[in-house]
Amino acid sequence: MPSKKSPDGAGAVEEIARATGSGPRSHLRVLVLAAHPDDETLGASAVLGRCAFPAVAFLTDGAPRNPQFRPGWNGSREAYAAARRQEALTALSLAQVPPSAVFWLGGTDLESVFQLETLISQCMELMLAFAPQILVTHPYEGGHPDHDSAALVASASVTRLHGRKSAELLEMTSYHARGDRRITGEFLHDAGGHEWNSGARLVLDREERDRKARM
Repeated sequence: MPSKKSPDGAGAVEEIARATGSGPRSHLRVLVLAAHPDDETLGASAVLGRCAFPAVAFLTDGAPRNPQFRPGWNGSREAYAAARRQEALTALSLAQVPPSAVFWLGGTDLESVFQLETLISQCMELMLAFAPQILVTHPYEGGHPDHDSAALVASASVTRLHGRKSAELLEMTSYHARGDRRITGEFLHDAGGHEWNSGARLVLDREERDRKARM
């Protein structure tokens, strides 16, 4: 989980790493910007559980227009989006993130790249209102177009808010291609086989692993 803004991010990661799922929580105000419902669980469940003031913003509704990307679902796109929303609220309650700290920026799954200016404006407004110290999001690595949009929205929002309730920008692992394989749990490698980003690895304790599985 590397910092993209300044060395202060390393201190924030260390503070979160020192916290535990069952012990005292960090008092950092943390906002996780996730591309879709469930991305926050996959990439940042430990961060959410270890912070006393967590919030989550979803870039999109998690409901693609094309029915082939909604396998096993026979209802409308709107009903699918509502189901994803309820699933997210239920999952986040396990990490003690209340509904009042869950936000939706209004993007459409797989179409966020066409909505960037609106999404950046929405993200900036949320950051001004919530005043996070840390903003956690996806890296830009070509794994999913909405993940890359989230990276762009987060970076642009932090840059434009410089000096006005801006936040430290951290990245969580998502997934990307390496040859014919999908790689998860690590950042993109350069031509020499080294990760582009260096950072801290948060090791989940048993309680955190159990909670992540339930989420």
